Amino acid sequence: MSCLRRLGSLKLLVLAGCIGEPTSQDSCSPPISSTTGVPTLQLNPSMSAQSYGTGIHVSAAFTGGSGAITLGSGDALTVSENGGAPVALVQEAADGSRGPIHYTTTLPRNDMPADVVVAFTRAARNVSAPRSEVIVPAPFEITSTPPAAVVLGDPLSITIAPAPQPAPSPYVDFMSVATSGGACTAFPLLAPIRFDSQGNATLDTSKLFLRDPGPNGCDVTFQIRHETRGPYDPAFAVQADTGDAGLGDAGPRVLILGGDSGAWDGGVALLVPPGGFEGLQARSTIVHFVQWH
Repeated sequence: MSCLRRLGSLKLLVLAGCIGEPTSQDSCSPPISSTTGVPTLQLNPSMSAQSYGTGIHVSAAFTGGSGAITLGSGDALTVSENGGAPVALVQEAADGSRGPIHYTTTLPRNDMPADVVVAFTRAARNVSAPRSEVIVPAPFEITSTPPAAVVLGDPLSITIAPAPQPAPSPYVDFMSVATSGGACTAFPLLAPIRFDSQGNATLDTSKLFLRDPGPNGCDVTFQIRHETRGPYDPAFAVQADTGDAGLGDAGPRVLILGGDSGAWDGGVALLVPPGGFEGLQARSTIVHFVQWH
């Protein structure tokens, strides 16, 4: 029996452990549809700052409760870049889904790493969360040109410029490649990739879970992703999906599918990014695959 069905009995609520102010949204709390009157500790933030070559798209939402939480009267979300003036995040138009309601804006492109800070400013008598922060990595471009055709299973060389630089502490920093599209894509894949100090990397395409492209071959989109994770303001109870109070040194997890005893050989690595405020710089290229000889 759910806590919502026991709301009429204080005795049953005590037995269910639902008495006392919860530190985050749980099954014993009534559904939340607005931030009005809701303690900041009960709001679960979801924030990102992403760039695909033009500006930096900043998005913030609160999850939990009904899944569609709007800002209440007197509450506001703003973003600032590299210490500049705050810019309001504006509610996106409803798309008919029951998913989170996003508040967004687009900042100008920055040719250096961008320090992005989102502030959640609250009405009187509520605790504000003025500093959820992440570093968006510096822009890069894919400078290598894919061959006219790549035999599935052969190595694929990729070069980016400038070479990626690690994010400063305490931010988590990692590189990945996402594959999508094409008849030979078994499913969208996020795999780790390592670039050297010159911006060069080599992918073993036999480990990317691609299907036989058939006699006509197929095109697969490769998205090179430089990601970071930063901490949410400590006024929020939920900081990351690692279970830690803060993000700390928690990095992405790598899951191995296939292979023997979790070994890389014969398997494919799937990257599971950590929680926290997401920063992303990403660029894409299309590779045409043909059958094995």
